[in-house]
Amino acid sequence: MSKSLGNSPDLLELIDKYGADAVRFGIMIAAPAGNDLLFDEASLEQGRNFNNKIWNALKLVKMWEENLMVSSAMAHQGNMILLLNGCVTALMRQG
Repeated sequence: MSKSLGNSPDLLELIDKYGADAVRFGIMIAAPAGNDLLFDEASLEQGRNFNNKIWNALKLVKMWEENLMVSSAMAHQGNMILLLNGCVTALMRQG
């Protein structure tokens, strides 16, 4: 790719189309260190797909985390109710 030869893509258009992270990832995997880059939009699509998978995995883990916290809070409340029920039962027996 060379700007002076006019054979490089417009990065702003690619960012609009694929997103900044996908463009960064696509260029990173397509260009070995120190060598010229033969540009192919397929690497950008691969970067976009990879980033979407990572994002979706993060959302799934966060959803599990929220469900776990809710379950833990409900279990704690259930334990408190059982404890209070036991106390009331003991008091009723004494009275």
